[in-house]
Amino acid sequence: MDLTERLKACWGEWTQDYAIKRYPSCYATQRAIDGALEIRKSLPRDIERVEVYVEPGGLLPLQLEPPTSGLEAKFSLAYTVALALTKGTVRLADFADSALDDADVMALMAKIVCSETDTPPLGDPLGDDQATVIRLVSGSGQERLVRVDHARGDARNPMSMADIVEKFVEAVELPSGQATAWADALSATLSLEDLSGLQRVLAGPPAE
Repeated sequence: MDLTERLKACWGEWTQDYAIKRYPSCYATQRAIDGALEIRKSLPRDIERVEVYVEPGGLLPLQLEPPTSGLEAKFSLAYTVALALTKGTVRLADFADSALDDADVMALMAKIVCSETDTPPLGDPLGDDQATVIRLVSGSGQERLVRVDHARGDARNPMSMADIVEKFVEAVELPSGQATAWADALSATLSLEDLSGLQRVLAGPPAE
């Protein structure tokens, strides 16, 4: 699709063609994090290895070597998957440089192998599509397989308003009560007929 066609599509079809990152890391890690969180619901105690499969070219924007800083960790598929499996959450604080001192996350990251493939071990061949498959194998031979085609936050798998508010509250540097009040004021503008006060709401949180 050339630029002109893309712009036309955005004008009329953007409501079905958008993506909001649910987690504070590279978008190319989002499906893998969702898959890891799903696997964690029935996580075996003794993890022997974790295999992460993405579409051809899916590793290009990512950090393939072990991260040495919080910024590099945002682009590490192995780190974000290990984080999700170990903690069950992926938050801004997990990308501070000091977060790389977490021995449990680092130990699991060493067991993760990331690969590109046209034919993942679950579901249809990829072709030009994007998808992530995670295979986790335990020391006793148990296997968990999860495939994610659309990350949470994709128009085809949208975030709830509660998810959006949670992300907003974590991202702004305000006390949680004040941040939540601001998020509520912003979300209320979606149903306003008179937008004369919109600039004031966008300018900052309501006064306490």
